[in-house]
Amino acid sequence: MDIKLTPAQEKLIAALRAAPGTDAKEHLGHIRNQAIADEMIEKLLKFGILRLNPENGLRELAPAYGSAAAPIDDEAAKEESGIIPDVTFGSPEDTASQETPETETAENSESAQPERINKKALILEMLQTKVSLAEMAAATGWEEKSVRGVMSQLKKEKHLTIYREKDENKQNFYFIAATEMAEAQAETA
Repeated sequence: MDIKLTPAQEKLIAALRAAPGTDAKEHLGHIRNQAIADEMIEKLLKFGILRLNPENGLRELAPAYGSAAAPIDDEAAKEESGIIPDVTFGSPEDTASQETPETETAENSESAQPERINKKALILEMLQTKVSLAEMAAATGWEEKSVRGVMSQLKKEKHLTIYREKDENKQNFYFIAATEMAEAQAETA
């Protein structure tokens, strides 16, 4: 799994390294929308970069990220320590400018790349059956407004008609007729 940290997350990690023993939330007081700050902390907890200290309840850096110690080379030791080996710090330009070794073959590099999910194609696939907006948002990790935008793009790009039905609970369900779906899949093939 390849995790790309935002500049704000990197800044938080640097602040926690500079002031060990402080809660991550203390360093995010400058953010007006605290829901964004809470979401950032939750993501770092989820990826194992932060941890909840059971003794004092502080959300602090995981021991593997707490100091600028030498990197662990042994894969088993990485798993034991909870290090996520593919966490990258820095801007996308930094990682793009790094050259890959010439000894690596094309076959190895293709198999080493994590599989990326095309979320637009996922939504198109989900529309083969009746699906709610909430289900599509949960599957892609997007907000509902973003899912609506992608459905609008699909309608324009593939000339589809996306139907909407309400159930007895007045919840909207979206789907594409089977004949239009076959035509859309033929266009992408």
